[in-house]
Amino acid sequence: MQFYQKLFAPFTRRSFRSEGGRHATFIVCLFLLVILSCKSFGKKEQPLAASIKNNSNTEMPIPPLPTTVGDYAEDWKIVDSLQTQGLYKSALEKVESIQARAKRDKNGAQIVKAILFRGKYITMLEEDGLTKAIQTIEKETLTVGLPEKPLLQSILGQLYSTYLQNQGWNLQQRTPIAPSLDGEGRGGVEGGDILTWSAAQIEKHALELFSASIAQEGLLKMYPIEQFRDITTPGQNDSVATIPLRPTLFDLLAHRAVEYFSNERSYLTEPAYAFQLDQASAFAPAEEFVKIRFETKDLTSGKWLALQVFQKILSAHLAAKSGAFYDADLKRLQFVLNNSSLENKAELYQKALEKLKSQAVNHPSDGEVIHAYASHIYTLDSGDKGANARTAVTELEAAIRRHPGTYGAAFCQQLLREIQSPNLSSMVEEVSLPDKNILVQVGFRNLKKVWVRVVKADFNREKWDDLDWNQQYQYLKNLRPLQSRSWDLQDPGDYQQHKTEIALDGLPFGNYWVFVSENADFQSSKGPVVHTNFAVSNIASVQYNERGATRFVLADRNSGAPLAAVKLDFFQQDYNSGRRQLKNIGSGTSDREGFVKLVLPESRSALVRATLGKDTLWIGQAYNYRHRDNPERIPQVQFFTDRSMYRPGQMVYFKGLIFKQASAGAGKKTLPQIVPNQTVTVVFRDANNQAKGQLKLKSNEFGTFNGTFTAPATGLTGNMQIQASDGAQ
Repeated sequence: MQFYQKLFAPFTRRSFRSEGGRHATFIVCLFLLVILSCKSFGKKEQPLAASIKNNSNTEMPIPPLPTTVGDYAEDWKIVDSLQTQGLYKSALEKVESIQARAKRDKNGAQIVKAILFRGKYITMLEEDGLTKAIQTIEKETLTVGLPEKPLLQSILGQLYSTYLQNQGWNLQQRTPIAPSLDGEGRGGVEGGDILTWSAAQIEKHALELFSASIAQEGLLKMYPIEQFRDITTPGQNDSVATIPLRPTLFDLLAHRAVEYFSNERSYLTEPAYAFQLDQASAFAPAEEFVKIRFETKDLTSGKWLALQVFQKILSAHLAAKSGAFYDADLKRLQFVLNNSSLENKAELYQKALEKLKSQAVNHPSDGEVIHAYASHIYTLDSGDKGANARTAVTELEAAIRRHPGTYGAAFCQQLLREIQSPNLSSMVEEVSLPDKNILVQVGFRNLKKVWVRVVKADFNREKWDDLDWNQQYQYLKNLRPLQSRSWDLQDPGDYQQHKTEIALDGLPFGNYWVFVSENADFQSSKGPVVHTNFAVSNIASVQYNERGATRFVLADRNSGAPLAAVKLDFFQQDYNSGRRQLKNIGSGTSDREGFVKLVLPESRSALVRATLGKDTLWIGQAYNYRHRDNPERIPQVQFFTDRSMYRPGQMVYFKGLIFKQASAGAGKKTLPQIVPNQTVTVVFRDANNQAKGQLKLKSNEFGTFNGTFTAPATGLTGNMQIQASDGAQ
């Protein structure tokens, strides 16, 4: 699901990533999901039953086509039918005819849709289909005009970006190739396609595509978003006061671009003059912000480019102060907060929101601004947190009253519930002394009273471990309480977490649970209920490790004096009977000094139970691992190569270092030791693990050796290996 979200999220008219709740509007190129994941298994047209798998050989579902509405609906139904039958070649031919018709009709939306589906079916039918699909869309981008070209540029930018996210770990191993000219005579293009480009080049190209998609700002503003209904899906709440949040093609593409620019550029080398967002003016009111010049030499800085796009978006909606304006300005301020290097950025952000909320008070977007403001002051670590929380509650309640039923009011209501919701936690010492008061720490928020109940449970591990959490809870809740009472809490009404301690009466030896509840019925459906386990025992255990084994010393928990005659039983999980059981694998008894000799077999671990008369306590786990004073010294080889990636036919230069671990004496760390004059056989294996070369070498006085192999000029490319005779590589 994460892969879907990364691809889908940018295609929105409106996006509150951290808040959710508003449905997105998607361009039909969502169906290029298949382009990024499908792999060809032959060019012959096949029925749907033939497997179409992604690069990890897992089944990949094919998204449905939007065939019931829009232009050329009957033609797209035919495409859908062909795809359902698995006739992808015929579907591709039908899509090509739709594109030809759309060109004659000058139907830009249908041209874009057809190009995208051509890419989809090329990926499914062709070897190296992904590369060919992207090349097809790149080629079409060079021939189309407005409004198709900027749409395709934005889509290509996302395709390159998503490809990089999924293949970045592999792309980083590529060796850069000298730049050459592209089809339009521009320089700086590596290789011929994305199979040879470096990660930095792919990311740079994506950045250029997103920038180019909004370059013709004035013309893009002339295209209303409704004109692209065939490749967009209206989203719930994607307008405020009947005005769309992305009213024009420029708005849609600009928000997509700023989404990309806002992410950190992870593959571009940051120059010494990298742009730093350290200007307080970035928090200025929109009227001032749009006039600010942010100077930099770093023209590939995502932060700097994002600021430029925010200025363009806000300028377009500054006069109207519509929902689109408040939506964009909130995103701008959040972006600046997240990326500013100023120490007082939280204060600047708060002041900016205060000014913005004074402007929005009579607008339906008021609730969204108040939600951002209340969220910020409620989570501030500085100042009076209680006063901030009370202010947040007051602001949220007022916004809900001013504009009930709006998208912003729903967010305010959600945050208000979070702030005002009761919270409860409890902590108690794992083991307490018998017949002594037992303190329970209670953490609470927005509560004035709690109910407390203590029950004693027969701690049968075999029975207990077979129960799931709900069964355990119901079992404990049904036990007769040994203690039960209520406690009044001093809640100052500041919506903050507080702690107090309550005292339980002393208890005899045994295993107990304490329940703390917000309601007298101890019903979790009515409010928070927490429960904590503890034991009452006079036994204390000190554990230590000696030569790979766990040792125990038993002592009186109150006085600290050694405890003799304490029996330790060791248990292991046994599944031979078909269900989980505890099997006793040994026992031991503490001597007069409290020490217990471990009786576990070598390389075994076990649960440990201590017993002294009526006093029983589970004290943890014991281990008995094999211990070696003189570890075997096995030679190892560490290889070094002159580069991380090679082209077919290139010379591979390598060096090897032979070493072994040498004992430095008792109680000291083992140290590596070089192995001189050691003969070693080195084998070069290709991507099919077949030996392509072999050398017999000898290490010098420094334990090193070197040699060369030639990478195969033909055949399958991929990960190849250099191995030493002992298997090290």
